Amino acid sequence: RSLGAIPKVISAGKHDAFVARASHLPHVLAFTLFQDLKKPFSSAIPTNPSLRSLKRLANSHSEIWADIFLSNQKEVLKASREFQKKLARFQKALQTKNKSALVRFIDHANKRSS
Repeated sequence: RSLGAIPKVISAGKHDAFVARASHLPHVLAFTLFQDLKKPFSSAIPTNPSLRSLKRLANSHSEIWADIFLSNQKEVLKASREFQKKLARFQKALQTKNKSALVRFIDHANKRSS
């Protein structure tokens, strides 16, 4: 409070669900993206702000993150399954060249992130 923080009290279950989506899943995405990111793309990392942010996550300590994932296994699996469904929806819209579906997909994310 002295630093201006506003503490929120939530249940352990809500906490686990939140961190699975807000922290753990972004790490999964970064670890997955960098499985195959090779030259010449890797040389773009220092100049590309999106890759730079994800690189920071991908460089996280493997032992610690393995333990984090295992300690919140249920929620991380749930979050990753939900992500897969949304990614499949995106892929279908892209494959069928459905611009209006892509715009709706992006607009929904824009609204949720504002």
